[in-house]
Amino acid sequence: MRLFNWRRQAVLNAMPLVKPDQVRTPWHEFWRRFRRQHMAMTAALFVIFIDCGGYFCTLDRSL
Repeated sequence: MRLFNWRRQAVLNAMPLVKPDQVRTPWHEFWRRFRRQHMAMTAALFVIFIDCGGYFCTLDRSL
């Protein structure tokens, strides 16, 4: 039992300590990678533009 405790302690000492404010959630990691890809950001803006255009075109038909 003592051997396992020694191994566990060695592994824990080798791991870098992460402060609570440095913990990255999956959403944060996704957004960080997504922002680096300029074509992906351009495509996302294009899709948002098309969606907004479709929404506002349906409002204009009543005039």
